[in-house]
Amino acid sequence: MTGGRAAIPWLGYRATRRIARLVGSGTRVLEFGSGLSTVWFARRGARVLSIEVRDEWADRVRTLLAEVPGHSVRIVSAEPPYSAEILAGEEFDFALVDGDGRDSAMATALSVVRAGGYVYLDNADVPEDSHRSARAMALRRGSAEWFVDFTPCHVFVSTGILVRVGL
Repeated sequence: MTGGRAAIPWLGYRATRRIARLVGSGTRVLEFGSGLSTVWFARRGARVLSIEVRDEWADRVRTLLAEVPGHSVRIVSAEPPYSAEILAGEEFDFALVDGDGRDSAMATALSVVRAGGYVYLDNADVPEDSHRSARAMALRRGSAEWFVDFTPCHVFVSTGILVRVGL
């Protein structure tokens, strides 16, 4: 399937366990940056809209999705800065902000995730401006859970934050 590796998100292990309690059959997921998380969401029965910058990568993910019968995943090609217009008025229960342009991805995610829904920012500790801006936006919008943990296929610790969008 993935060269012998489990098809789990490249997020911290504790974050993945927490997200598993939030995302299940019928959950509407918005994802910036497709990958093994896309396949994982699909296997959980979520309805996924994944925004991907790299067409070759999107094709690899589509190949993996072929092994998930009846999945409800749509991968759309778009580059930052993102805006809510690419989402055609859709509303989501959960958003994963990863990949390129995290500041505009976070702004877009926060505008389309329903009140009471969640947004997860991966690599929240990266010092680049886009990451810092995304982290600041998320922390202004709701209560945050921090996850500092190892991730699959990496030998370093990663930080992510899960924010519940204000009710």
